[in-house]
Amino acid sequence: MKKLLEARVTATILSLFALIVFSGINAYYAKDSIMLELSNIFNDNDKSLKDNILSFENIIDEEIFMKELFIELYGSMQYVLDKNEISNFSIVKDDMGKLHYSYFANQKNDVSEIAKIAIDFGNDIEKSGANFVYLMPLDKEILGATTFSYGIPYPFRNEEADDFLNVLEKNEVDFLDFRESLLNSGIESSNLFYDTDHHWKTETAFWAFTQLIEYVNNNFDEEIDQDGFYRDINNYNQIVYENSYLGSLGRNVGISYGGIDDFTLIYPKFTTNYDFYGQNQIMDYSMHGSFRDSLLSLDAFTSEYDMMNPKFDKYMSYLGGNLALVHIDNKLVKDGPKVLFIKDSLMVPVAAFFTTVCSKVDLIDPRHYKGDIRKYAIENDYDYVFMSFSPPNLSSDFFNPLK
Repeated sequence: MKKLLEARVTATILSLFALIVFSGINAYYAKDSIMLELSNIFNDNDKSLKDNILSFENIIDEEIFMKELFIELYGSMQYVLDKNEISNFSIVKDDMGKLHYSYFANQKNDVSEIAKIAIDFGNDIEKSGANFVYLMPLDKEILGATTFSYGIPYPFRNEEADDFLNVLEKNEVDFLDFRESLLNSGIESSNLFYDTDHHWKTETAFWAFTQLIEYVNNNFDEEIDQDGFYRDINNYNQIVYENSYLGSLGRNVGISYGGIDDFTLIYPKFTTNYDFYGQNQIMDYSMHGSFRDSLLSLDAFTSEYDMMNPKFDKYMSYLGGNLALVHIDNKLVKDGPKVLFIKDSLMVPVAAFFTTVCSKVDLIDPRHYKGDIRKYAIENDYDYVFMSFSPPNLSSDFFNPLK
């Protein structure tokens, strides 16, 4: 009995020692981010105690020494066990092998309140003289195509999107439902989204761009791109980077479990010239020149990089990703429409392609922009204000900043 007790005490001491050493290594590994966050706390009095604690938790969760190795080992174990879920069903795999964010839900959420916010916002935009349109992107769970094994949770995202649009329709708010347009697109459902990411492929985003032009022309008597030049994919470079892309889902589960994607970088072959201004939480910056030089960030394509590092996410190469505010002037299109996108990340590459036919395109991400979005939209003399949050983002986090 005494030897057993001594063994347990020794094991406990060794475990505590290993934990302390590993914690110390992690603290040193994340020291730059920790110091930056401390500086932000002292310089930003608007953040609550809860927000500051969450910021530190995010740093601790993200900046772990040898994190990639631990993720890969864990994912490998789940793959060997042939599991279709990981991390307590927060990430699930469908029957085609694509990864999805998920959660358990007994019924669909009531989206009537956030729909009212969109309606009220749209009414104010229309009063200012601009046209307001809600754009509903696809959900990765394609109705009639995506299937799961028994026991995988179903979160009712498409049903909530239907309810949301029904409220808009009853209140005569214009909307474009890309899910409906998809039925006649001829695109295979398996090719719409990346396997390892929640975003649609750049090819799908380009298709959505063509649909948006068609919608605006048909519903607002516009004559944008009448000869179809800007909608012809043959007028764009399409550079395929094989086995090079690991999306946000893949970074959470590892390559051995989720696989790896090809990525197609699409940008114009024709002459372009832009002024780009971007604003994030840390700094403002500007770029000038062609689509490739001003609207794309190419670090993930032109240098050695770590696919597990979100800083080198290829999808976010368009327009700097989820910046708080983006302002783009097309110096070669003087008489094109002036447009504002209030959006989540799915609309970023769509807006990038849409700049080819506009004189001005602005983007606001309500998660990061600290100003009065409604005031900004009304005072900047837009022809169109597009609001677009995908089915998983039909929540107060995106709509409350629009009140």
